[in-house]
Amino acid sequence: MKTLTKKTMLSTTALASAALTVFSAGSAQAAIKPGTTDVARVSNAGQTITTGLAGIDKAHQDTCKAGAGWNARVTWKLGKVTRTSIRVKSVKISYSVGETRKLAVGSVVLGHNTGGTVFSDPYPYSNRAGLTTRSHTINKTVKATKRKPGSLGIRASLMNRKPGEMPWCTPDTWLYFYIKPNR
Repeated sequence: MKTLTKKTMLSTTALASAALTVFSAGSAQAAIKPGTTDVARVSNAGQTITTGLAGIDKAHQDTCKAGAGWNARVTWKLGKVTRTSIRVKSVKISYSVGETRKLAVGSVVLGHNTGGTVFSDPYPYSNRAGLTTRSHTINKTVKATKRKPGSLGIRASLMNRKPGEMPWCTPDTWLYFYIKPNR
């Protein structure tokens, strides 16, 4: 059975020299996390923060084929950041899926640290194989503290299961990108 390896691909839009992982057939891949936490400095000035890579990889399971995974990276465009809140102007999400897969994004949700929703884009869209970038204008303030971050959740699943592949190889999955002030 083939599993996943990393093949990096640079995005010419918004990622500058940051790389995303693109899934392809080959040997074993290191585990990937289903979320990241980033810190914004308390300031009245705007700032841009690019997260680490988060994703899901099911190709290591015996019943799953190569490319049974997806990952994402978020670029936060922020306004004023206080000790208790963060103004989110926009987010740019870069998705990467296997070379022969498609990703169905079901929703993008920005939430307070108390569980309330600030922004929701429930309209599904699909991404082709490889790297795709989507931007969402938000212009909302999210409650967040050093100990309780705000979060951006992305719900998605792989659309095209391979012949003989079990349903758990292409699950409906949430990735979480947390953001908090530095003090």
